[in-house]
Amino acid sequence: MVIRSYFAIFIDFLVNPGYQNIVNIYRQHTSFIVVILLAIIGLSGCKKEENNQIPTIIIQSPFPNQVFSTLDSIAVEAVIEDDKNITSVKVVLTDEKFIPVQQPVYFFPEAPQYDLILNYTIDQNIMEGGSYYLQVRAEDGKNFKNAYQPVNIVAAPRELERVLVLTEPVSGKIELFEIDISGIAEPISLFDGDFAAAAIDHAGRQLFIAGKNQLNLLAFNLADKIIEWELEQVPSLPMHSDNCLYFDDFLYATYYSDYVYGYNNNGSIVFNATTDESEAPGRIWCKDNHLLIDFQRKNGGQPYIKTLFALTGLEKQRTWTSFKVIDFFDYEDDDVIITANSGLNGCIYNYQINSNALTLLKEITAPILCSAQVDKNQLMVATPEGIFLYLIEAGIWTGIYNQENIKRISFDDINKNVYIIAGNSIQVLSWPQMVNQKTLPFSDTILDLHLQFTKKM
Repeated sequence: MVIRSYFAIFIDFLVNPGYQNIVNIYRQHTSFIVVILLAIIGLSGCKKEENNQIPTIIIQSPFPNQVFSTLDSIAVEAVIEDDKNITSVKVVLTDEKFIPVQQPVYFFPEAPQYDLILNYTIDQNIMEGGSYYLQVRAEDGKNFKNAYQPVNIVAAPRELERVLVLTEPVSGKIELFEIDISGIAEPISLFDGDFAAAAIDHAGRQLFIAGKNQLNLLAFNLADKIIEWELEQVPSLPMHSDNCLYFDDFLYATYYSDYVYGYNNNGSIVFNATTDESEAPGRIWCKDNHLLIDFQRKNGGQPYIKTLFALTGLEKQRTWTSFKVIDFFDYEDDDVIITANSGLNGCIYNYQINSNALTLLKEITAPILCSAQVDKNQLMVATPEGIFLYLIEAGIWTGIYNQENIKRISFDDINKNVYIIAGNSIQVLSWPQMVNQKTLPFSDTILDLHLQFTKKM
């Protein structure tokens, strides 16, 4: 055996360590000694190289404070270098707090030098003009570098195009109406299926509808008034819970069993995260590349809010709760305002994503029926006793409108109107006076209401 002969050589050297014996061993076993020397050299050369150098980014375009308008394309050019392969490059538009305001674009160079060239379109959903930053982020697997170029955006003003109303004329049917500026309601289309939730893409002019047992998901083109695509039923029933849809450049949908999906405008899956069979995901919401999902438990266990990374679908964290989420609202930095129900009581919480901290702001001795955000400091909350205004910073709770059986509140921040569903009618109230300007009766049960905004181009 080779190993045994090498061991014998070692013993011979220990027993006869003299000079002549060393020479004889070298002559007889030159190849063995060479192998050992090469191994020692190889081991000394196999020390893992450190990866301490941060990528360098030189943004060549746009130039600082360059002015763009809504739907313009920003010609992005940058040179990125590193001593290691650059694993990913991200380009995204952020606000002055460096919070992304639209979806990022990713590249995966896998090379130590990368010349970035991109026409990055300013989304039509950028509502406010002012100062923004174009962020370029490069990573090499261990280190990263962020480079920011300030830009100015002139945003086209929005206007309310129409109000969309979904009704249930008979069981298993959903009818879509549009209400124009004059207040006249006209039917647009009739769909087969039941109703769980709806969401709207203002820029893409699409209305998405999800059902429970009869309808999976469809996308309706509001311009051409046709169904663009529809997904088949899935075997597990029910398919969706209430509030299962949220649109934020992609349409995110929770399914009662198995998974959470994200779809693009063509109905292709761009996001996929699986769920445990004991989980029943409901309300879903997106903030700063994080998905917040309210998980109720099919076995009656304790519910929780799970935070996923919107890029990968991996779980970031979860926070255990004792309530069912009605809605999520953006607040400040990484703060989120949550309206929810715990048994027969309503509650309002502040949730901090980074610290995973949940703080009770307000407890209400009645269930919350629905809620809407006026601005970052004001919420309208409907209970069986009417509509209340909650000032978040001051913690003030004030009744502002007496109306029973409110199902939905929508706020038109352009024309300063409040739309509410109450029974089989829609009331249009002035803000902040809360005076009834108009009542629009319907003969059928009203399921949902959405305000469709467009840009003045």
